[in-house]
Amino acid sequence: MSAIILKLFIGSSIDYKNKVTRNKIGILCSFVGIFSNILLFGVKLLIGIYSNSISIIADSFNNLNDSLSAIISFLGFKFGSKTPDAEHPFGHGRSEYISALIISFLIMLFGWELFKVSISTILNPKVLNFNLLSFSLLSITILIKVWLGFFNLKIGKQINSLSLLATSKDSFNDVLVTSITLIGLAISHFTGYVLDGYLGVIVSLFIFYSGFSITKDTFSLLIGECIDPVIANEIINNIQTYNKVIGVHDLIVHSYGSNCHLATIHVELPSNMSLEDSHNLVDKIELDISKHLGIHLTIHIDPVDLNNDSLNHIHLSLKNFMRNHKYNLTFSDLRIVSTDTANNIILNLTLPLDIGHYSTTQLKTEICDFLKSVDDSYNCIININNNFSTTL
Repeated sequence: MSAIILKLFIGSSIDYKNKVTRNKIGILCSFVGIFSNILLFGVKLLIGIYSNSISIIADSFNNLNDSLSAIISFLGFKFGSKTPDAEHPFGHGRSEYISALIISFLIMLFGWELFKVSISTILNPKVLNFNLLSFSLLSITILIKVWLGFFNLKIGKQINSLSLLATSKDSFNDVLVTSITLIGLAISHFTGYVLDGYLGVIVSLFIFYSGFSITKDTFSLLIGECIDPVIANEIINNIQTYNKVIGVHDLIVHSYGSNCHLATIHVELPSNMSLEDSHNLVDKIELDISKHLGIHLTIHIDPVDLNNDSLNHIHLSLKNFMRNHKYNLTFSDLRIVSTDTANNIILNLTLPLDIGHYSTTQLKTEICDFLKSVDDSYNCIININNNFSTTL
């Protein structure tokens, strides 16, 4: 069914990484959600009024709430597809995060409202009028919501949309709500015990927690997360395939939505390469990364002297020391700089994100003491860098 809808409205050949196609798919999913949830709202509202069930009526308004969420999702894709302008040179891709955040607030609001209604139902139980027709219609609404959940989940993963994934999670929560409501009504019908309110309390807590989880994930994206390790490794491994590249480090990626990433990285090249050759190489790397990964990359060149035996010896010794250290330390830009008064070993030390309160002064002392043991004719200068990316 999902494939038929995509083929009918988008086409048989779909490039999910294309920005224009991605936004068309997102808008299509929003309209599917609006139509489906308005239909479910009408059906459940009629069943709730007929059966005198406050939990079904509350569930129907949950679907109306989902229609509003779909409209907000549509607005998120619509704003996200706007081209960059003078005030927003990186585009409007983060609009999706804002729409997902609003959806999460609506989910929590519904969870709270359902909790209050459920408590009221426990205190003031009502006689229910439930029959086979009501049971059958509610069962059909569950199947529709299951399909809608998988539809949004599949497409949300394909186009990497937090908004659609949030909508998918809400759809599966609705399946849980309606299923528990259906079970409670069936038990009430056959035993005479009214369980609507008690089941509603349990369901409302699940719904509220789901909304809270989406809020937490969205806030994390808005604050700024570490780049996906898969993408980080793809960038690094791609660059390391080029001839003359000795090593890479200090990868920093800024995300302005799922389809807009800006990155910087340091690339080590032989110091005897001409400036023109180095420039031509990094130009080619930047162009290839943009073409294949869709990431705008800026490269900083670090020259490495491969013919300095003393430096190579220090490099190998320091590498073994770092490997055996209790923290996952890495270093870069190791070089020897001589002045009129001293010979200095200079390096950049990259600290892991989980180092906590371990003293950087103590780390510097440990490394400098080790380098002195290798060759005591050099002074040690260490610059501390933060690790902005995590690799696999």
